[in-house]
Amino acid sequence: MTKYDIKSSIQKHSVKPVIAIAVLLIFIKVLNTYVFANDPLSPVLLIIASLWASIHIFKNVLCDLFVAKENTVNGS
Repeated sequence: MTKYDIKSSIQKHSVKPVIAIAVLLIFIKVLNTYVFANDPLSPVLLIIASLWASIHIFKNVLCDLFVAKENTVNGS
């Protein structure tokens, strides 16, 4: 797998988690405004969401890398 393949794999797998985090934070902000008297968002929530997204992206890129490597070793 080349450097370009790894870069395209990262871009392919990073779109959905980033959108999911954005939608989640917007939903929490709206909920926070109407239900919890406009308290500030917790930084812990932002850290957990960012860690989840980065681990998810890293896992998917590694799966692409090892599956592609396994296929080239087996001759497929």
